[in-house]
Amino acid sequence: MSFHRVAGEQPDLQQHFTISNRACVANDGEEDGTDGVVFEKVADFLLAIEEIHSCPFCCVISGESRGIRNDAILRRRVYRIACQDSKRRRLDCSGYGAAGSRGGYAERWEMRIIDSDGAIAYRSGMDPRRMKTLHFEKDAKAEKKKAIQVKPISPLGDIIAPSASLNDGIANHQTASRVLMGLAKLASAKFDENGSIQSEWTKTSDNLEFVTTILWGETTGFMPSDVKHYFIRGNQRELVSHVKCEYKKVGTRWLPSRYVGVHFSLGGDNEQHMDLAFQWRCRESLEQFSIDPSLPDWRTPVEELFEDTDWKKFGTWSSN
Repeated sequence: MSFHRVAGEQPDLQQHFTISNRACVANDGEEDGTDGVVFEKVADFLLAIEEIHSCPFCCVISGESRGIRNDAILRRRVYRIACQDSKRRRLDCSGYGAAGSRGGYAERWEMRIIDSDGAIAYRSGMDPRRMKTLHFEKDAKAEKKKAIQVKPISPLGDIIAPSASLNDGIANHQTASRVLMGLAKLASAKFDENGSIQSEWTKTSDNLEFVTTILWGETTGFMPSDVKHYFIRGNQRELVSHVKCEYKKVGTRWLPSRYVGVHFSLGGDNEQHMDLAFQWRCRESLEQFSIDPSLPDWRTPVEELFEDTDWKKFGTWSSN
């Protein structure tokens, strides 16, 4: 389930959890005070995601991905861009950079702009300034849309998704509501010695059992700061994904500033590590920001927006 705000209307997520608490609690008894607090913090978290996506925002994510298999390591530079302007145009970009086998450095990008009327413009290739633009109307055939690999990026909601989702660029802002509302049940919740809340969620899909643990950090407005996903094999828990997230306050919001995650394949043959930094602009600072599909490089307004920070220009990373 996801929530969509109508102009002038605020989704009543707290009411939803008040109604559904007993349906979500795994035990048959009354939920205690901690369970009630958890649902309140979940409601606040989902509302924060919706607020981000209902206003102009721009988030640039950059860092490194390391794939490990049979002691071989593949290092890639990772870029994610998620922006929305005041005209409700949305820009999502997913980029990778890596050293070539003969030296040098190469990047590959996939980008998508969704206009306020639902029309899609899409680009992909090695050089963002020389990419061909493909256009799809809102009612384009499903198979054409399916060919577009860029998916919506939710810099806040993706925190509780498995680490591989953000790495592959396939997570979206419905992930949080699916994990916490659609498929999962709250199995336990308790305060730790620091005042944070440790919660455990269970879900079953196609006769497979999964467990997710989420630590809601007291010092960062009870945002999810440590998230683990397990696959249940017999009586054993097999760790699939572990994410740790740091936050900083941007205006009145706590937003991610650093993301460290690892994803394990079942059986443990492969590992995917990510260390990412987040840069944000929200609301008032975006009054002049505009997403323009006619530009030779769709990233240009983003580079201009962040030029006064320590965030580096795209394409400057090397394998050294």
